[in-house]
Amino acid sequence: MLKKGTPRITMVLTVVLLIGRASSQVAPPKPGVLGFAKSPQAFEPNGMIDIFLEDLDSDGDRDAVISSMGLSLTLMNDGKGRFTESQRLETVHGLKAGDIDTDGDIDLVAAPGLVNGGMVSVVYLNSGRGVFEKADRDFGDKSDENVLGLDLLDVNHDGHLDAVHRNILGPCVAWLNDGKGRFERSRLEFPAEPSFADLNGDGFVDILVRESELEFKLDPAQGGQLVRAPRKGERGFRVFLNDRKGNLREHAFLRVPELVHGQPNLNWYADIDNDGDQDVIYADNDFDRAHSVGILLNDGTGRLAEGQKLASVAAGRIGTGDLNNDGFVDFVITDWGKPAQVWLNDGRGRFFDSGLRLGEKLGSQACRVEDLDRDGDRDVFIADYRRPGAGIWFNQLIPNRPGNAAARL
Repeated sequence: MLKKGTPRITMVLTVVLLIGRASSQVAPPKPGVLGFAKSPQAFEPNGMIDIFLEDLDSDGDRDAVISSMGLSLTLMNDGKGRFTESQRLETVHGLKAGDIDTDGDIDLVAAPGLVNGGMVSVVYLNSGRGVFEKADRDFGDKSDENVLGLDLLDVNHDGHLDAVHRNILGPCVAWLNDGKGRFERSRLEFPAEPSFADLNGDGFVDILVRESELEFKLDPAQGGQLVRAPRKGERGFRVFLNDRKGNLREHAFLRVPELVHGQPNLNWYADIDNDGDQDVIYADNDFDRAHSVGILLNDGTGRLAEGQKLASVAAGRIGTGDLNNDGFVDFVITDWGKPAQVWLNDGRGRFFDSGLRLGEKLGSQACRVEDLDRDGDRDVFIADYRRPGAGIWFNQLIPNRPGNAAARL
């Protein structure tokens, strides 16, 4: 639930713009350089696990969907970056956003979210004005699969968003969409813990599988409880390319020995070096020990090579977007129990720590970068898991921009 507050800016933090050489070292702050301003809006702590920033009510600005364990929220934007709670939707382990009935607006699909729980995926259709109603078209997917979430993507390249169950213990099943938001189980199956992107530029979705030191297993000694146990084989990233029919063939494997805790939602995709293909940014899900955020550079064919190592953080989440309007992707990197960090791109795909810090003791599970106040630059929205630190940071990096309050300081 949102708490009342005034829309005035309460804090400005400093950041160094793209000046000087790329470095993994912190760039020293410079007097008078602009930063980010924390919104006074506060959000009720809950089990936030993701954020989606989409135009839900077709009014031209980015609204928010807070995906949570339990009740998820939709928040409507007034166009200036101030959000008002609209609906609370019943979910178990969060939801995903996308136009599933091909009518031009954003719908929501709630994942089953229970291990052997017998739950079904639930479809919430958008009225076109940001009002969601539970549809009469759940998947009918009650089963014994160990599903802990889902992904929405066009598996068979027919222009409709399909769903892939995130089965953490075995093959992930694809449910094909008929274009009207009705899903039917297919014979297409993908390896456990996949993440999806077009890695070879052919317009079809490929798969990146993360093979870490630890994997999920059911422990008979603990009554079938879900635990993390050592994985056999090498650690690294395995690429499977789509044959343009939804079938996969293994294409490449990149050994990355330091991978410990794996989850598909800890891979992010962006063209960080502006060469026209999707590169990979990854973090680790260790809450107790820091691990480096890493970059994998794509050669355009889906073969990856290790690139720069960035911040060493615990349970990091990455927000990607051009923060200083120079045409290159920058990063916001969260660090469990600590402030989030801003890393800027030097224009050649190398990153340096700007020195900017957002928040204090964040327990972030998601970070998104979008223009929330429609002033032409990208802001930051961070979800905080069961802590009161979730919030919005307005971008004040561009001097003399209309409406940029920090430019007047």
